[in-house]
Amino acid sequence: MAAPTEIDTDQISTTNRNRVRVWRGAALTGDRLVLALVVLFLFCDLVVILRAAASNPLWMDEVLAVWVARLPSAAAIYSALAHGAEFSPPTYHLLLHYLSAVAGDSYLVYRLLSVFAHIVTGICLFTLLRRYLDISSAAFGVTFALLGFLPFFALQARPYALLVACFALATLLWDDLDRTGISFWRVAGIALLLAFTGSLHFYAALFVVCLGSMELVWSMLHARVRPAVWIALIVSGLCSLAWLPLLRTLSRFNAGDTWGSSYYARPKISALGFVYMKLFLFSGQHVLFLLSTIVLLGAAYALSGSRGLKASSFRVAAGPTEKSRTNLYVIAFCEVVFPLCIFIVARLVTKTFNDRYCLIGCLGFSILAACVVSHLSTIRIIGPFMVLIACSMTLMDIPSFGERADYLQPMLARTDRSLPVVIGEGLQFLQLEESAPPATRSRFVYVTAPAGVVSPDPTNENQVKRWIPIRPDLPITDAATFFARYPRFYILHTGISTDVMTDWLASKGLLDRVVARQGGAWLFEARSPNPE
Repeated sequence: MAAPTEIDTDQISTTNRNRVRVWRGAALTGDRLVLALVVLFLFCDLVVILRAAASNPLWMDEVLAVWVARLPSAAAIYSALAHGAEFSPPTYHLLLHYLSAVAGDSYLVYRLLSVFAHIVTGICLFTLLRRYLDISSAAFGVTFALLGFLPFFALQARPYALLVACFALATLLWDDLDRTGISFWRVAGIALLLAFTGSLHFYAALFVVCLGSMELVWSMLHARVRPAVWIALIVSGLCSLAWLPLLRTLSRFNAGDTWGSSYYARPKISALGFVYMKLFLFSGQHVLFLLSTIVLLGAAYALSGSRGLKASSFRVAAGPTEKSRTNLYVIAFCEVVFPLCIFIVARLVTKTFNDRYCLIGCLGFSILAACVVSHLSTIRIIGPFMVLIACSMTLMDIPSFGERADYLQPMLARTDRSLPVVIGEGLQFLQLEESAPPATRSRFVYVTAPAGVVSPDPTNENQVKRWIPIRPDLPITDAATFFARYPRFYILHTGISTDVMTDWLASKGLLDRVVARQGGAWLFEARSPNPE
């Protein structure tokens, strides 16, 4: 009987050590590759948004913000807001005012704060996810967020992207407290960021409630209270009270909008469901394509029977455990529930609910999606391909919105230049008053609804009327005065218009003919009603 072969344990130990060293080296190389691709993705996103921000015309809310920012002084800005020029505190308009004074009056300058805030949001989200998940899952979370609903606000001269960035940074500081202990500078940073967001938008005061919910859940899980954090939350909440007088003034204007039977921002249950759908799957083709890519690449790798680098080859020896993700789940849960909090306040108090008030919900859904993906055994292998595909989707999709005036020139070429062009829809009027060439703009006039005609959604007309004392140069007149002066005129109507003027003229038989039609826009020749 042959003697048993003696096993060289030292040699086996050396082999295992070498194998572990190779695995760790592969993991390090893979992490560096994914990190480089995430940086590339953020750069591509920045380039695309900068290009879109420079070329897109302003849409109505941006027009209002920019017009306020162009006023000559801080006192004039506050006075305009107090007269209903815009429904927010003056901080954002002051930032745009001083930024444009330094960098120039261009659409790109007015949108720069939002563009860079969008990138800061991506960096904060990636940093947070990387603390708990592998780098490929963290990369997926960032691409999931920045390919979704957030880019739409990244190129707007509005405070929403800045609000999301500030909250993402405040969340990162809050998470630091659990990792490094209470720090005065981190707690002060949380208080300052939340107070700053409250000065950008009235609804941002509820960010304090969201972060307070995180802290409450943390205290319940850890059975202890952190007084410094609660003090910071209380202080930031009290700072929002500074805008209470302005809020009360603006609430009276808002009450004049919300009574309409078709008010666009009525807080209905269906609106809440639609908001959640947009937060999770807006630009669904991108998100679904990204998810499909992960499934297909993972399936292809699993079916290939590859004996080369396995997913396990990319694992480091010690990684985040499920228990260590508690904070991440708390953050995600509170952010996902936040739109419901906004909805309750809208139903009970403000009567106005809109998806742009709920954007931090995108962060929560992105965190949950990254956590789900992290359980896929092949995510470390397919991660680089996933981010590359996200880069290509970013470069192929250039967001656009706003009212372009290009279609007006061929339509107006067929008209009598002595006759004015009536615009009866407030949103369209404000956008064209900003974007149309001076020669074209000089023919526009906004005519308010005739006496006895009630709009189902008076929001835009009320907004135009509120600008009369602020900008007396705007061509705005009431129907009776206009009809007495102009027996004949043209009226512009588009498929997205909600004006009542065109329908009223048609019901009276005052629309004589279609002068021109371009796409979804019609230019009618009309006549004024006979005086009674």
